[in-house]
Amino acid sequence: MYFDTTQNKIYIYNGTSWGVIDVHSTKATGGNIFQYQLGNTNYQSHTFYANGTFVAHEAISIDILVVAGGGGGSSGHYGSGAGAGGMRTTTGHSLSAGSTAVTVGAGGAAQTTFNQVGNNGSASSFGSVLSCNGGQGGSYSGTLAGGGPHGSGSGRGGGYNSGGSGTSGEGNTGGGGHSYGTGGGGGAGKAGWSGDTYIPGPGGEGLPCAFRTGVEEYYAGGGGGSAYQHDVSAVSYTHLTLPTNREV
Repeated sequence: MYFDTTQNKIYIYNGTSWGVIDVHSTKATGGNIFQYQLGNTNYQSHTFYANGTFVAHEAISIDILVVAGGGGGSSGHYGSGAGAGGMRTTTGHSLSAGSTAVTVGAGGAAQTTFNQVGNNGSASSFGSVLSCNGGQGGSYSGTLAGGGPHGSGSGRGGGYNSGGSGTSGEGNTGGGGHSYGTGGGGGAGKAGWSGDTYIPGPGGEGLPCAFRTGVEEYYAGGGGGSAYQHDVSAVSYTHLTLPTNREV
């Protein structure tokens, strides 16, 4: 990143080319602004990390990426991976001049009570144009977090063959669980992997999108499962063999 004192502009490198950051556009404002070029076409992205307002100063055509908040982890033993927040995109949407409310869903809050399911993530939306559901909180010992619908479902433990359900077009199902190995949460690209005995299942993959910088970045990956194993290290130390000729 560098600042051009002649043009009074900040430039940032996205791995392929240099783009201008935080430059006011007469066409639209709102969020963190980033400008880049692909071929002979100039683009400007607006990224929101919190609720805000997107303002189009004239009629424009836009591409939209919306990602909801991921589910929070469960507490205690046998906790699974949480589901990713839903992810949706649309291209070439015609937007009239005016303001559009942007809602950025929060991730599931931390679970502070022992042996409980995780909290669900919250939904995100771009006005009434595009929205998606929050991810499902991690399960505990086979019990799934309630609520829904969910962007992606959480993994599961307790010998269940599959995890929580995701919403079609937004996410995927979580992985099942086996003895002491829970499933991973579903991601936008793939379902979560199932756990096995003492082996946790990885979270499902997210999906790439290049809208923000012109370079593909991955979003909405599921959380990994966990494994639980009793401590057996003391066994080798508690066994004692006495010589047969020992006198007592």
